[in-house]
Amino acid sequence: MERFFSQTNIERHRRMLANPRDEAQRRIILKLLAEEGVKLREGIAQSNASTKPSNTSGFAPNKFD
Repeated sequence: MERFFSQTNIERHRRMLANPRDEAQRRIILKLLAEEGVKLREGIAQSNASTKPSNTSGFAPNKFD
């Protein structure tokens, strides 16, 4: 869900960046855009890390040895 909101915010900030009122607003939009990009990348990295199997062999350890 967080990924969806980050992507939506990035799209919104890019649209806003096309017509900023002044230089101050442009800097604020760029800062928000950068922050959302970081959130999105961190969310993707965290998602990828949580989907990796902990046992890469695919076999359960033998408890009878």
